[in-house]
Amino acid sequence: MNMPIEEFLNALNAYCSSGESHGYVNFPDGCKLDLELDRLVEAYKKSWEIDSQEHKQIFKSVGQGLASCLLVYAYRMAVAGWRKRSRELLFQGLLVLAIEGFRADARENLLVLSLLNHSADKIGVDAVALLEEAALYSHANAAQQFRSFAQRTPRDKAIEAMGYNEQNTPEGPTYVRNW
Repeated sequence: MNMPIEEFLNALNAYCSSGESHGYVNFPDGCKLDLELDRLVEAYKKSWEIDSQEHKQIFKSVGQGLASCLLVYAYRMAVAGWRKRSRELLFQGLLVLAIEGFRADARENLLVLSLLNHSADKIGVDAVALLEEAALYSHANAAQQFRSFAQRTPRDKAIEAMGYNEQNTPEGPTYVRNW
């Protein structure tokens, strides 16, 4: 990371609270915001691995705008992970949910969590193991949410139960809301 974490977080919060991030769900893959959020995920994950306190600073500094961008990023990782058959992209999606911490509206997180779970199933990844791994990088509330979701019945985890369907596009499979 080229700048101190506090400065980086302030810049991310400012950008995600501005109108510039509006429509992020439709931004091209690999856009600047994707790359910045990739850096955030990497810093967060590394902080847990080396047992520094930086993950607490990241967790505490998430504003409402950034929280919204994190949910969209998780959605984007569910789609990209499915298309690219990448466990790592799905894990990144879970880590941003851990960073957001299910604070704003846990129901929104659960919608995206169902997509990450569905994508894991689609590519043959053990979703329960992936959720447990994400819980290890999470503060208490997010860890509990991941573990609770893992225990749900398949019907209660289904994307259809969360208001989504699969759709094939020229770019590959994606998710669309059905309500």
